[in-house]
Amino acid sequence: LIDPLLTLIDTAFVGRFATNGSSELAGMGSAAALLTFSFYLCNFLCTATTPLVSKQRASGNEDQALQVGGQALSLALALGLLLTVILLSLQQPLLNLMIGGGTATNGDQ
Repeated sequence: LIDPLLTLIDTAFVGRFATNGSSELAGMGSAAALLTFSFYLCNFLCTATTPLVSKQRASGNEDQALQVGGQALSLALALGLLLTVILLSLQQPLLNLMIGGGTATNGDQ
C-alpha cells in the first residue's frame, strides 16, 4: 500500500516543482518503475519470515524466533546493499532499457 502512495507523492512533487516539466516527469516514471520492481523483488523476505518466526514463538522458542528474525534482517541488509550497488552501477543501461532504445541523458548536459 505504501509503495504506490510514495510513487504518487513523488510524482506530484516532481510535476509541481520541476523546471522543465516533461523530462523530469519522464525520468520519474522510469525511476519509479525500477524502484517498485526492486521493492517487490525483496518482498519474499516478509512472506517467508513471518510464518517461521510465528512457528517458533508458538512453540515457546523465543531464542530461536529471535535467531530467525536476526537472520532475516541480516539477509535483508545484505540483499539491500547488493541491490543498491547493482542499481547504481547499472543505472544508465537500465534507464536506456526503460525508455525503449533511446539514450537517457542528464538534464544538465
